[in-house]
Amino acid sequence: MADEKGVGLKGWLSGPRPKTPIDQPGLEKSVPLDKRRIAVLPMTNISKDQRDEYFAEGITDELIAAISKIPGLHVIARTSSEKYKGSGKGISEIGKELRIGTILEGTVRTVRNQLRVTAQLIDSQTEESLWSETYDRKLGDVFDIQTDIARNVADGLKIRLHARIDQQAPKKPTANTEAYAHYLKGRYFWNRGTFDFAKTRNQFELAIQKDPAFALGYSALADIYLRMSRSGDLSPELAYPKALELAKKATALDGTLGEPYVVLAAIRQEYEWKWDEARAGFQRAIELNPSNSIARAWYAFYLGHVGRCELGIEEAKRAIELDPLSVDTHRAAAEEYLFAHDYDKSIDEAETMMELFPESPIPYANRAIAEVEKGMYDDAITDFQRSDKLVRPEILPLIRDGRLGHAYAKSGRTVDANRILRELENVPVASTPKRPSPPRSAAMDIGLVYVGLGNNHAALGWLEKAADERISQITHLKCEPIFSSIRREPGNETLLHKIGLDRARLRS
Repeated sequence: MADEKGVGLKGWLSGPRPKTPIDQPGLEKSVPLDKRRIAVLPMTNISKDQRDEYFAEGITDELIAAISKIPGLHVIARTSSEKYKGSGKGISEIGKELRIGTILEGTVRTVRNQLRVTAQLIDSQTEESLWSETYDRKLGDVFDIQTDIARNVADGLKIRLHARIDQQAPKKPTANTEAYAHYLKGRYFWNRGTFDFAKTRNQFELAIQKDPAFALGYSALADIYLRMSRSGDLSPELAYPKALELAKKATALDGTLGEPYVVLAAIRQEYEWKWDEARAGFQRAIELNPSNSIARAWYAFYLGHVGRCELGIEEAKRAIELDPLSVDTHRAAAEEYLFAHDYDKSIDEAETMMELFPESPIPYANRAIAEVEKGMYDDAITDFQRSDKLVRPEILPLIRDGRLGHAYAKSGRTVDANRILRELENVPVASTPKRPSPPRSAAMDIGLVYVGLGNNHAALGWLEKAADERISQITHLKCEPIFSSIRREPGNETLLHKIGLDRARLRS
C-alpha cells in the first residue's frame, strides 16, 4: 500500500502519527492489558515455495477461529493482527498498541505431504514464553494441530475449560486436504483486500466441489455472494437467494459455526426485512463466537437501522476493541454516530480509517456523508470526488455518485446535480465481460439526488423502486439524517411500513 503525503501503513507501523484507533478517548481505560486479551500474529511461512504463503495465512485464520471459541478469551481479529506482519515491532510494543496481554506466534513449513508447525505463547509485557511446541505431522493432521494449540493456549493462561468442551473431540471441518487447500486459497485472495470476487468465489466453489459436506466452504461462499450484492457487482435478486441457500447449507452441516448466522441475519435484514429474525441471528452468531468483530459490527448497523443508535454505538465500540485496525469496525462506529447526529465523532471515525487505509474509498465517503449534514458542502463534494477516484475502474461508483449529486443539490449547484441525475438515469445495467451477471440499478442513488433537490414525490418514487429491488441502503430510511426532509411525507410512512421499519423494535 502506497503512502499518501508520507503517511501510510508503512509509516504508521514504523513511526509516530497524529492518532491511532488505540489512542481514542475511552478505549485505553476500557481495554486494560489483560492476559486473556490475545492476538494471533501471522504465522511465518518458511517453506521454500513462497506459493505456500496462503497455507500459513490460512493456519493463522483457523487458529484465531479455534481460540475464539475458548470461553473467557478475547481474541483480536485477523485484520488488526496482520498489520504487524513484517513490521519489525517487538512483542511488548505490539502488546501496548493492541492493548493485549498475550501473543501467539509461530512458523509453518510444508514439504510435499509433510507439515511442520511451531507455536509459542508469550506474555506481551514480560516477553516470557508461557508455552511452546513443535509439531511434525502429515498435512491431513492440520486440524489436530490447531485443536492442540488452542488447548495449550487455554492451559498456558490457566483457563479451565468446561468439561464438555475439554473432552469432546472437535469436528474436523473436512477430511479432504484438497478442499481445505482451496478454502485457504480463497481466504488468502479475499484477505488481500482487492475485492477480487471472481477469483475468491472460484476457490470456494472448488472447495465444496471437492467436499460437498464442507460447512466452512459453504459459509465463505455465502459471505461472498452477500458482499457482491452490497458492492453492486451482482444484482440483489440473484445474489441474496444464493447467499441464503449457501448459508442455510452451512448451518445444517455445522450448527456451531457463527459465520453463516451472520450472513443469514444480514439477509433477513436487507432482503427479507424480517427484523426480529435478523436480531436473533446476529445474537446467535455473537453467542457462538463473542470475539467475532464482524458479527458485532454488523449488529451495530442493525441497531442503528431500527432506531437504537445508543446501543449501536456500544456494539461498535466492542467491535473496535476486538479489531481496532479494521475498516469494518470503524465504519460501523462512523455510521452509528451519524445516525445519532453526532457528526464530529462520525468524522473522527472516518479519519481514523483514512490513517489506516489511505487508499480505500470508504473513509472519504463516510466523512463526506457527515460533512453534508454539517453543511460543509464544498468539503463533502471534494471527499466524494476523492472516494470516486479510489474505486477500482470496473466498479460503477453509484453510491458515491448518488450522494455526490445530493451534495451538489444541497449546496445550490443544481446544474451539477441534474447532470449527475441524467448520468444515473442512463447507467447501463447489462452484463459485461467483467460482470457476467447484471449489477444492481441506480434507483437508490437517483432517489438520493431527488431528496437533495427537494422533489420529495420523485424521491419517494425512486426509493420505493430501490426497496422493490432490495438495495441494501434502503434499510437506512428510518434513521439516516439524509432522509429527514421526507420523514413527514405520507409516502415515507407507507414505505417504512412496507419495509417493516415502522414495526421494528429491539427486544431483550
